Amino acid sequence: MQYSPKLKKAMEEIKAIVKKHDIAAVVVLHNAEATSVSPDGWANTEGFCEYLLGISPSYSAAAIIPDGRFAVKGKAEHYGGDKRKRNKAVGDTANMLQVLAEQTGRLAVQLMEMEEILSAHVEEKDRYRGDDTSHEQQNN
Repeated sequence: MQYSPKLKKAMEEIKAIVKKHDIAAVVVLHNAEATSVSPDGWANTEGFCEYLLGISPSYSAAAIIPDGRFAVKGKAEHYGGDKRKRNKAVGDTANMLQVLAEQTGRLAVQLMEMEEILSAHVEEKDRYRGDDTSHEQQNN
């Protein structure tokens, strides 16, 4: 199996919460399952990850379109010609992206530092690097 059903189910619940509350979110979930343990105690682990970059609440002028590109509704025409609505949506979106980027960046730096510290205790042969699978692969 190339994905974790447990994570898939949890992420669907999170997506429903994000939609219900009309909010933006950056979410990364991880699950590790040991497939065996070596004589010296190291687990042979399959690690799985699900992630969400939810940038399309109703107040957002941004979206990630199906082909994976970033799109912005940044013209007054997108808001019936109402420049005030356009300005509010673009301003709210800029704020959303700034806050998500800053906070996610801070967390990423902390996680990289933690991973570096922990890596000093783990031999390369005992580390598992997982692969991502697409939503389509997971649903086949």
